Amino acid sequence: DPNSGYRVNANGVELREVIEKGLMGAVFFYQAMEVYLSGDRMGSVGNENLEEGKNYTPMEHYFDEAFGYFGIPMDFPNMVTIDDARFWGKYCNSRDNGLYEGINDEIATAFRTARAAIVAKNYEMRDEAIQTIQQKWAIIIASTAVDYLRVGLRTSGEPNYKRHHALSEAIGFLLALNYHFEGG
Repeated sequence: DPNSGYRVNANGVELREVIEKGLMGAVFFYQAMEVYLSGDRMGSVGNENLEEGKNYTPMEHYFDEAFGYFGIPMDFPNMVTIDDARFWGKYCNSRDNGLYEGINDEIATAFRTARAAIVAKNYEMRDEAIQTIQQKWAIIIASTAVDYLRVGLRTSGEPNYKRHHALSEAIGFLLALNYHFEGG
């Protein structure tokens, strides 16, 4: 339907959604999981001295980069700023119900705990919080993919563009999961 706002190819794939979600996985998820929060990065960068001209250590900086890739404001899930969540944070917020009720608080608390642990040089606590971040982030992606698959199945009697949109979103999220290899 040209008036729907959805543009699908001849195979019914809405490339915009597949590419957007795939890039969120290839860039944001990968960079956070495999680069900034990886055991190699967290275990090898300094946390004793501030970076020249800055008020943070290299470890703090890398952790803050991962936090930025998640896309939530610092006081998330405060109801005033919850709509400011972007990218993965937006999808985290959409999962904060039913089976995953509380995931907003869980991941936000894990981010804050890990950052405080880095400052306190409590690396065991940091690693536990990072593991929580990695698990919850993957749950957000996988559960969002499943949700879009369900929507795609439920819309089988409706106009095709709704089903194609939902299934294209699901494909993009499933592709995004491919960008986490190490597991921390």
